[in-house]
Amino acid sequence: MLRAPRFTVFAALVGSGLAVSPAGAQPGAKILRDAVACWHMADAHDASAPDSTLAPSGDGARFGVALSAADADASRLVGGDGLAVELRGSALVAGQGAGGEVNLTGDALTMLVRLQRTGGDWNITPFSKHGGHERLQYNLYAFDAGGSLELGAEVGSGGTLARATTRIPDAETEGWHTLGARYDGRTLDLFFDGERRASAALSGPLRPATAVPLVIAGEPMGDGSVGRRFTGLVDHAALWDRALSDGEMRTLGARPPTALYAERYRPAYHFTPERNWLNDPNGLLYADGVYHLFYQYNPRGDTWGHMSWGHAASTDLLHWRHLPVAIPEGGVMIFSGSAVNDRANTSGLGLGGERGTGPLVAIYTGHDGARRRQDQRIAFSTDGGLTWADYPGNPVIDLGLADHRDPKVFWHEGTRRWVMVVSLAAERRVQFYSSPDLLHWTHLSVFGPAGAPAFPNWECPDLFELPIEGEAGSRWVLQVDGGGGGPNGGMAGQYFVGEFDGERFASDNPPETTLWVDYGRDFYATQSYNDAPDGRRIWIAWMNGSPYTGVIPTSPWRGAMSLPREVSLVRTWEGLRLRQRPVREVESLRGEPVVLRDLTVAPGVTPLGDRGIAGDAMEILAVFRLGAAKRFGLRVRESAGGNAAEYTMVGYDARLRELFVDRRRSGNTGFSDQFPGHHAAPLYFGDDDLITLRVFVDRSSVELFGNGGLATITDQIFPHAGSVGVSLFSEQGEVRLESLTVYPLRASMGLTPDGR
Repeated sequence: MLRAPRFTVFAALVGSGLAVSPAGAQPGAKILRDAVACWHMADAHDASAPDSTLAPSGDGARFGVALSAADADASRLVGGDGLAVELRGSALVAGQGAGGEVNLTGDALTMLVRLQRTGGDWNITPFSKHGGHERLQYNLYAFDAGGSLELGAEVGSGGTLARATTRIPDAETEGWHTLGARYDGRTLDLFFDGERRASAALSGPLRPATAVPLVIAGEPMGDGSVGRRFTGLVDHAALWDRALSDGEMRTLGARPPTALYAERYRPAYHFTPERNWLNDPNGLLYADGVYHLFYQYNPRGDTWGHMSWGHAASTDLLHWRHLPVAIPEGGVMIFSGSAVNDRANTSGLGLGGERGTGPLVAIYTGHDGARRRQDQRIAFSTDGGLTWADYPGNPVIDLGLADHRDPKVFWHEGTRRWVMVVSLAAERRVQFYSSPDLLHWTHLSVFGPAGAPAFPNWECPDLFELPIEGEAGSRWVLQVDGGGGGPNGGMAGQYFVGEFDGERFASDNPPETTLWVDYGRDFYATQSYNDAPDGRRIWIAWMNGSPYTGVIPTSPWRGAMSLPREVSLVRTWEGLRLRQRPVREVESLRGEPVVLRDLTVAPGVTPLGDRGIAGDAMEILAVFRLGAAKRFGLRVRESAGGNAAEYTMVGYDARLRELFVDRRRSGNTGFSDQFPGHHAAPLYFGDDDLITLRVFVDRSSVELFGNGGLATITDQIFPHAGSVGVSLFSEQGEVRLESLTVYPLRASMGLTPDGR
């Protein structure tokens, strides 16, 4: 179904900050004012008319408690007033509400309560008109489940009771949380901190109300008594006679960025979703001053499933605004793809028809697991990428195959048409298509199999033209990923250099030539930006690896993106090769550097803590001159003590002529026997005998660039928070350190470019 277009200046929204700061009026306040009943807890009165006054039941209730400055800001962020009611083994009874207003009719409702437990256990019903299952109209409950919280919502319709439940780990239940549920006449959805966590099917109007009262932070027992009383603080509670939208629920459940981005292992400057599962980058597009990052996302949990397109936007590739899910699962899962700016409105999907304003167009794979079928589909946006509509003629390509996916589309200027490269995954081949309008596609050719023989499949292709550094010409680069058989095991990407004439790709190298994109275990599903400014080719990869993608020890998110990298082609003695460098924008995160020069590193380990070098988020530039040492480099994220038990090694092996990262002692490695490892990349030194290491250390990753990015290794690590040391090391001889420059890097995630 087409959504009604909403035009907005998207760049202005991003620039002004879609995540509003706590000061000033908040969108949550407007949503709360629309409620049938809303209690802000400054006193017992209902902020909506008529006044459904609350009556305390239990050991004690104190209204109008002023929250701490940080908690008050968090309250105002979601529409509260910074005041709460403190309950000590108590509950709040609204009865039937003024004039029976809490006795809802019809087939829609939303209920919500924001609270913090300060004592007792979680065996409560935060918002309930219960009185027994046969009389229940609506109910929220939170029960202890031994190591986790069982959160549930119930709604009754006729003789049917629907229940949606989820489990929240105990570690995630501390502090303030917003619990909510909505019913729209078809589905009951359960929300935790603004994110939908579970759903249950139900159809029909709500049950007629009974004499059972509405109780907040307690359970009406049906005999006039109240059980399951609460010890803690309640910020506000509200009830609507309509189903709020996903966006409204996210607004009311938002948490301050500092709360979300202070978790253990949370990257400081690599992109992560606030919560839940992330994998492949999708739809990378620069339009109207904004970098769009879409990505494979599970809005319902932190494991793979319910694939949709998450969405974030940035003006500098570092400070990202989280936006509503762009293309949600519906009938099919929304697998990977790309996006283009149809400026000329070739599709006719823009505002005003064929001659109107051009839309943004996403091209993605629809995955029907039940039918074992994948096809290519279109969605479009007429408001700069904020909202998206499905094309009613979907799918635009359907070969009836189970493994046909991940279309990358771009405008080919030479033939004045759109070109698609898409994977025949199981055959280890890619297809090329062309289209005049993004809707009607003509098959052109195929390429493959070639390169890595151990790849079990080909997926996530990309194709683009690159200039050759220092030369007048250019070549085309075709990149494909495989779900195993990488240079150091696991998933990996390879690339081919050649010529593309608008119909066929021809590699410059023999079919058996294998060129690896990255030699680490955690750089996959690489995709480059369409229309990046100044002719730059910038790509991003999913920073995770098999077989441990679903068990890395992060919460409440799982999955991160690599640093954005600018890529170019350079001629080496082996032929044309990719050079990858972090985008220059990352330099804006640098703090004051510590610089060392002209040091001889003796065999052994040389700690650098006494020189002021330590941290969990830093950029290190080290230039070594080869000497007698067989191996040399740095130990980062090192634990304290003379014989450190925990560290990650980044360095160079002069005998094997290899760059390497060794994460066998990097910290938490026990979640998978495939995680510990030594990962190496071939890297030859030049006539000057210099080896340059550029290392980006974050709270749960290391990205290593050797000799200006001619070889790269990307690996996750999960050290203890206190492991922040840095040391030099040399083995079996001395090595000369020409220079060492270490920059602390400021956090960018959860912050605007000015640090707010």
